[in-house]
Amino acid sequence: MLYCGDYSMIILNGKLLYRDHKSKISTEIKYSKNNSGYLYKIVVGSNNISFKDKTNEDIYNIYDNKISNNSKLYCDKNTRSIVWKINNTIKWRYPEINSNNGDLQDKKYILLCSKYYNKCLYAANRIGNNVRYADYSKTLKNFKWYFEIINKKSYLKSAINDDICLIVDNNKIITGKCSENMDKARISYNEPKNYIEYFNSSNKQYKCISGIDERNNRNSRQYLTLANCNKKDEKMIWEIKTPN
Repeated sequence: MLYCGDYSMIILNGKLLYRDHKSKISTEIKYSKNNSGYLYKIVVGSNNISFKDKTNEDIYNIYDNKISNNSKLYCDKNTRSIVWKINNTIKWRYPEINSNNGDLQDKKYILLCSKYYNKCLYAANRIGNNVRYADYSKTLKNFKWYFEIINKKSYLKSAINDDICLIVDNNKIITGKCSENMDKARISYNEPKNYIEYFNSSNKQYKCISGIDERNNRNSRQYLTLANCNKKDEKMIWEIKTPN
């Protein structure tokens, strides 16, 4: 049994079940196209996860090409799911996350860079600090981000930690725990216009993340704010680049 607080995964009478402790509903997990075997245990290996019967024979296997010490089956409480991750890539998840194409998503780290400032978005190591822009350094995870779609909602997560998001708090652009700030972390990328957009769930409106550049504000040359989207304002244009 894998206990995750208000939900869990358990093997019972040869079946793999997802239990929602709040609704008190159990759902059978279809871990393969043909769940004909009597499931006895799940084994997590250095490059695979195996669903085995009582005789220790494989009913179903999921493999990764690379062997890794970082292979784990764990509770992703942010999405209330069970996840097998290896080499920082999610290979199996239940329930599956509803993304635009219906597939599970691998992390694809990106940089978000401004031509106007010739700098890239930077997340401080400490939660609650301002997200800012700085000269890119390939040795720092702080510059690397990835978008994750959870139940058709987009979030911008930091490579520092899976539970660190860019969030908007009283128009301040800071880092926060994704799991505790889901409404404040509704961040998406408008690819045609190169905007980083924040969706305010209270008024159902989008605004754009922009540089400030106020003469009387000594922090304005590195910090960010929310502003009405304007394609003529170069301070809110952010290009996606691949980390080198």
